[in-house]
Amino acid sequence: MPSIYCERVGDGLLAEPLNAFTNVAFVLSAWQVWRLADRMGAMSPRIRLLCLLSVAIGAGSTLFHTWPTEWTRWFDFVPILLFQVVFFCFFLGKSKGGVLSVIVIASITVIDKQFPGALHGSAVYAPALLALVALWLFRFATAQPEALLLLIAASVFSLSLLLRTIDLEICRFIPVGTHFLWHMLNSLLLYLLMRSLIVAHRSAPDRR
Repeated sequence: MPSIYCERVGDGLLAEPLNAFTNVAFVLSAWQVWRLADRMGAMSPRIRLLCLLSVAIGAGSTLFHTWPTEWTRWFDFVPILLFQVVFFCFFLGKSKGGVLSVIVIASITVIDKQFPGALHGSAVYAPALLALVALWLFRFATAQPEALLLLIAASVFSLSLLLRTIDLEICRFIPVGTHFLWHMLNSLLLYLLMRSLIVAHRSAPDRR
């Protein structure tokens, strides 16, 4: 299938070099969180799993940007969805996190079916952004120490989503587009989310 992103310098594995290469940032985010958790004595199976999912997101996106087909699109999207579900369940507990995950997935499904390709495919990420904003508002209202990290994460996500949305529109001004910035900012987003989980559970070790 043809690429739907701005950067395109040919065909084959190096057709979108910048979009592919910037996925290294997801590996770097996982590495930084791993080091942080180890240094703070907060390493746990939860953090390990989220770090592995961050690496999987980078690998899946690299695969899609080097070999864009319908089936590699699943490798690009599924790890992102899994990270969301796992994060919500770890952060809020299985019951609350599960409910929030169902709401987000159901909303994504409705948007994808009713408004396919809306905002150049960015509309399907709106439920995750709204869920993150709601999570921040709840933590802020209850004066939790991770609230600031969640606010920064929501702001980063808003900016990255904007840059993903305008990618195709900005090609005549910036030939490489802005999709690569979506990758870089989202790697920062994952770092902030994983760090907020560490902070949340260190301040409330008995939270389930």
